[in-house]
Amino acid sequence: TLAVQGTISKELAGRIPDAIDTVGYAFCFGTLLTSLKTWWLRRVASIAASRPLKGPVALADRLWGASIWAGIAFSARTSLNREMGFQLKSILAVGSLSSVVFGLACQTPLANVVQGVITAVSNPYATGEKIKCAGIGTCVVEDFGWYQSRLRTETNELVTMPNSMLSGRQVTNLSRRSSVKLSTTLRLRYEDLPKLEAAIAALREEVKNCSELKEMLNPGSTPEVFLVDYGEAAVEVQATIDIKPTPRAKEVKQQFLLVCAKVLRANGVQFQPLLARAK
Repeated sequence: TLAVQGTISKELAGRIPDAIDTVGYAFCFGTLLTSLKTWWLRRVASIAASRPLKGPVALADRLWGASIWAGIAFSARTSLNREMGFQLKSILAVGSLSSVVFGLACQTPLANVVQGVITAVSNPYATGEKIKCAGIGTCVVEDFGWYQSRLRTETNELVTMPNSMLSGRQVTNLSRRSSVKLSTTLRLRYEDLPKLEAAIAALREEVKNCSELKEMLNPGSTPEVFLVDYGEAAVEVQATIDIKPTPRAKEVKQQFLLVCAKVLRANGVQFQPLLARAK
């Protein structure tokens, strides 16, 4: 069709099938090399095929893959331009208007790819890590690619988002926290105010020495238990512990709350009933 319209010569049109073969061979060769590259990295790093690549290994995988495809693209271009005499610009250069349209069409995809490269180098998050993303909430990075990323939310929904859009949102990496604070406010009866000083001291000591909590406390941290306010219906005591990052955070907090209730009961301190608070 291009030859009939006079856009390209018949001789050049006859070479297009060979050019398509060259591009196909280049794609197959690039796919083979990237597969071998990933297999070798997994073997060296002792990472099973079912597990995602993380950290420096994932970064090396992406940068190495980009280098392979850049080399394949350069080789294919050289083959088309020099050996076959095939000028790619002969097809693409069909006027300034089409060039502008082509540039605008590539703007968003290129932005996604560039942002993927920037994210891979800066490494704010990696596959398998838990993040908190504005507009999405808490989720796990199932796959981070050059063009887009896939996120799994807490409700098991799979969100696919272009990298340029994801980079425009505030992202907090929950997997890289050095510690996690667990805090609760204990609302207690005013009648037990004389017993609070002893109860607070006992609570600090019990949390520090509790076998279920001791191994989870962040090294060097101490439990914080303080009287923080006199509410309308209850005395408010805030208890806080600093624990190591763990997927068992809810279980640890449950044990923490049970210890608080146990110590208060042992010291004769009771919680303020909800009905009394409402009055």
